[in-house]
Amino acid sequence: MYQALKKQNITVQRQFYVKINDQRYFLDFAIFCCKGKVDIECDGEKYHTALEDLDKDRKRDNELTSFKWHIFFNY
Repeated sequence: MYQALKKQNITVQRQFYVKINDQRYFLDFAIFCCKGKVDIECDGEKYHTALEDLDKDRKRDNELTSFKWHIFFNY
């Protein structure tokens, strides 16, 4: 994914972390552009199917979105 983004001349940060209040969130890829901030997640479906994981992901996504992150998943 990183190589594909770089090939398109997209400046991207790998393993970027965001701190919201006392919580840290690690993003697979972070892109900063004039229209906003983009989080690209590439964990795969197997990491996001358990009920506990879904609740954790939903909370994380809601917090990131409230801080103006746009989240895209590449499963």
